[in-house]
Amino acid sequence: MKALATTLLGLPFMTSVLWSAATRTPLPPNVVEVGISSAVAPSPGTVQLQFKLTEPRPIMSSGTDMPLNGFTGNGIAVWSPDGMACGAGSISNGILHFTTVDPTGSLGTGLDYPYLTVTLGIPKGVPVGTAMPFNWAPTASISGPGGTYSAVVKPGSVTVGGSLSIADVIPGGGTYPAGTVVRTIGTGFLRGLRLSTPVRTSSMTVLPDEIVLLLKEQTTLDSQMFQVTNPNGATATYFSYLRGIGLRVPSKGLLQAGEYAFPSALHALATIGPMAPLTGSQYVALALQNPNPGPAAVSIALNNGAPTLLVLPSGTRIVDTVSQLLNGAKVSAGDVVHVTSTAMIQIMGLNADDSTQRITPFVPTF
Repeated sequence: MKALATTLLGLPFMTSVLWSAATRTPLPPNVVEVGISSAVAPSPGTVQLQFKLTEPRPIMSSGTDMPLNGFTGNGIAVWSPDGMACGAGSISNGILHFTTVDPTGSLGTGLDYPYLTVTLGIPKGVPVGTAMPFNWAPTASISGPGGTYSAVVKPGSVTVGGSLSIADVIPGGGTYPAGTVVRTIGTGFLRGLRLSTPVRTSSMTVLPDEIVLLLKEQTTLDSQMFQVTNPNGATATYFSYLRGIGLRVPSKGLLQAGEYAFPSALHALATIGPMAPLTGSQYVALALQNPNPGPAAVSIALNNGAPTLLVLPSGTRIVDTVSQLLNGAKVSAGDVVHVTSTAMIQIMGLNADDSTQRITPFVPTF
């Protein structure tokens, strides 16, 4: 059971939601069952697909190919109990290619939250009543400590209709003190709505396209559920994550088109390398994101050379090749890159290949 604080007309009371599946015959240990959520959302609007396991399974890597049915990618997030899981991918020819990695296998072992969420934009002009199915392509895979699981996927769908949708929660990640303003951005919010969330708040103001909350206590905002129910019964559910503002445009087109799911675990020191040999179309990149209320000063050094310095303001990120982050320095096989930050931030490495148009995440050494 997971206790949720529910706010009705700004007054908190408590309710409970049972996340576990109904009693059923356990799956064999080499089988993983994934359920994709279904929802109703307007056109234009936003919808978040949530991927949940029916039984816990340690996931060390996964590769997801999913047709988007003409929708656009608006962000991806992963959640694992120890916060080490991360992911990256790209969209090409209307298909989301997305990879996760978790060296500890914590991903998939907790059922309180989706292990993966994909937020999509619904374009203007889709007729009301249109039902779009969402499923994985046969090439998708999930692997654990014992090898590749046999995956059973329960498809989801998005039906176009109504006016209620949640597009973002700001800030969507990081730990913030009491009194912080948290904004739920969307459409179709009606007076008298009910907001269910574990986040404890002292006040709530409802506007047609925004719900303004005031934190009652210090709160970590990563992967918090926000479920809005209008008086007419329409419901939208969203799990928060930090969608950092880019400090600059990445130097590579593939990185510009990338989708990044940062680890929720924070670090101030990281090492990447020794670098493996790369072909001409391959390169290594870094993704850094600051979820803190204040700025982080970050230094990046190649081997034992002089560091390159940059400042990440609160709620920002930077994604680029290691060479570009080092002001064009040549990075060769055997080189080691050191990252040092004055504040604990989110750090992940990326292997990218322009010839295959694929981005694969990896976890640095912390």
